[in-house]
Amino acid sequence: MPCTAPTKLRSLRQTAALITLASGIGLWAATGIAYAQQETVRQACASDYHAYCSGVQPGGGRIKACFQQNFSKLSQGCQQALLAMAKTQQQP
Repeated sequence: MPCTAPTKLRSLRQTAALITLASGIGLWAATGIAYAQQETVRQACASDYHAYCSGVQPGGGRIKACFQQNFSKLSQGCQQALLAMAKTQQQP
């Protein structure tokens, strides 16, 4: 039985809805991973932030720049957390 125009349109709409849903789930999962990593960095780097960057005004990448400038002084746990997050952000 040949597909009629309404059937094709309904099939296309269902396919588009599934693609949108899959994209949304992928974005949600990526966002969840990013949030978890940010929390890990916050916990691992809290004392380093207070020691080296607490006087830096947040925003515009200034905290990130402060951590980069002071990287060799940061605790090992903070360094590892920052490197792990940077590695994940570089992946497509």
